[in-house]
This record gives sequence, C-alpha cells and structure tokens, in this order.
Amino acid sequence: MALTPVEIRGCVLRSGAFTPETFEQWWSVTGGRRQAIERVINHLHIWDLDAQGDTPDDEPANAAAEAIATAWRARLAETFPTRAFEVEITDDYGPTITLFSLDP
Repeated sequence: MALTPVEIRGCVLRSGAFTPETFEQWWSVTGGRRQAIERVINHLHIWDLDAQGDTPDDEPANAAAEAIATAWRARLAETFPTRAFEVEITDDYGPTITLFSLDP
C-alpha cells in the first residue's frame, strides 16, 4: 500500500483516505488539532486489505504491517525531510498502522 501524502492546513494525510467533507468535520471536532486529525484519517487496518473478507493470519498480517510502515516512513522522510513523524503499529482490529506528525 503505497503512501501518497498530501498536506492540508499543516496536516499530512494519506491521499484517498478522506474526503474534503470528512477533513472539515474532523477539523471542526478537534479544533484544528493536527495530530488528532492525522491519527484519525491516517490509520490503516491490515485486515481491511483482505479482498476476500477473511481475517488474515497473524504472522502474514504483522509482516505486511511492518513492510507498509517501513515504506511509509521512507516516503515521509523523502517528501517532508524537515518534519518529524511517527508511524506506529498497534493491534486494533488486527494490525493497524497509524501515521502522525510529531512537530508542534
């Protein structure tokens, strides 16, 4: 899952992961808090990528999450070399990757 980041009002977001209306809703709900908006919009559940709708096995799903997170980190460093980001993997409905800015 390639990352195509876009910047909107200082938020770095996964292109295609939101609509302008969704962004505006989260902007309003969070009072424009960038990290909160990024955490909501920039998460990816590995299980959602399974085209057959089955729950993937843990080991391949975890390996996929690690590979995607590594690719996202590289893309963010390339696209935004002066900004700091966190790309974390948690277990929330299976392996879930979330990216967000660390900059104030």
